[in-house]
Amino acid sequence: MHNRLVLFTLVVQLLLQGCAALPSSGPAAEDIPENATNEAADFVVIPMTAQNAAILGQPQIRSIEDKFGTNSARPARPNIGIGDTLAVSIWEASSDGLFSTAETKQTQLTITVDQSRSIFIPYAGRISVAGFGVEDLRDEITEKLQGQAIDPQVQVALVARESQKLTVVGDVTAPGQFDVPPNGIRLIEAIARAGGAQAPSFETELIVTRGNTRATARMDTVLANTRNNIWLRPEDTIQVRHRPRSFTAFGAVSAQNLQPFRTENVTLAEALAQAGGLDDNQADADGVFLFRYETAQRLSQAGIAAPEQTDPREIPTIYRLDLSEPEAFFIAGAFAMHDKDIIYVANAPATDLQKFTATILSPLLSSTNTIDGLVN
Repeated sequence: MHNRLVLFTLVVQLLLQGCAALPSSGPAAEDIPENATNEAADFVVIPMTAQNAAILGQPQIRSIEDKFGTNSARPARPNIGIGDTLAVSIWEASSDGLFSTAETKQTQLTITVDQSRSIFIPYAGRISVAGFGVEDLRDEITEKLQGQAIDPQVQVALVARESQKLTVVGDVTAPGQFDVPPNGIRLIEAIARAGGAQAPSFETELIVTRGNTRATARMDTVLANTRNNIWLRPEDTIQVRHRPRSFTAFGAVSAQNLQPFRTENVTLAEALAQAGGLDDNQADADGVFLFRYETAQRLSQAGIAAPEQTDPREIPTIYRLDLSEPEAFFIAGAFAMHDKDIIYVANAPATDLQKFTATILSPLLSSTNTIDGLVN
C-alpha cells in the first residue's frame, strides 16, 4: 500500500511538470498563438481563413517593369555609342566646294566613335554624339558646315553597331552578345536568341542588370505577365539561372524533408500530400502551420498590422490552418506555396500523453510491481 501511495505521488508530480522534457519535433499547437500575443513578439500569426487566403494565398509575382520604370515599356531609341562605325556622306551644290571634286559633288567618310563618344568631321571639328540618334547627328553636322560648305546636304548611316549589344549568360544553350535591332528586343526574345533556357520555365530565374539596377523574376512569371517581358537596352546583361523552388516539411508528417516544386504552382494541399500527408498517429489536425516572410504592404492588403520593430520588407509570418474543419481543405487547395516556405504540423496532445506513458509511466509501474512482488 505504501508503494502505491509513493507511485501516485510521483505520477502527480510528473503530470504537474508537464511533458516539456519529452522529445518533440517542435512546439505544441497552442504555444504558437500564445507567443504571438506577447508585446515583444516580432512575428504575426494569421488564421488561414477563406478571406485571408483570397488575398494572401495568391502566387507572388515580382515585377521587373516596376524596377526599371516606364522606359522598359517601350523599345529603346537606337542612339550612337562608343565603337559604332558611321558612314557620313556630304554633298555640295557646287563642284568647287570643300567636299566636291571634278568627278563628283559628294564625299563619303567612314568614322568610328571614340572613347569620348565623339567624332571628327573636317571643317566641322569634333562633335559629341552622346545621346544622339542618326538623325540628330545628321542635323548637327549640317549645322556645323553652314557658312563653310556650299549648301551642304548630309546623310549618316550606321554601318556597325558595336555599342548596341546586350549580353545573355548562364543556363542557356548559346550564351553570348547579341545586337539590339533598331526596332528593339524584348527579354524573352533575347533568351530565345541565346538558344533558350535549359531548364523548365518554372525552375528558371532571370536576373536583368542595367547599370546599378538589378531585377529578378522567374521565367514563368515573365511568360504569364507581358509587363514583365520588358524591352531591353544596349549594355543590359541577362543572367539565366536554373534555380528550382522548394519547401520544407517538419513535425507530424510522413516525410520530414526538403521537397521540390514539381509544377509551376503548388498549393498547400498539394505540398502536404507531397510530404506524405499528416501522420494519423501523431498529427494535431488543428495545428497545421505555414512559416514564411511577408512584406508589410502585402499584410496591409489583408488588414493585418505588422510589428513595428520588424523590417517592413521581411516580416516573419505564421499561418495556422485547422484541418478538422471541412472548409480548411478548400482553403488549403487554393493557398499557393512560395519558395522556401516551411510547413510544420504539431503533435496532438494525446501523442505527448502516449510518450509520457511509454517513456516514464510504464517503466515506473513495472518497477513498482516488481518491488511489490519482492516485498510480498
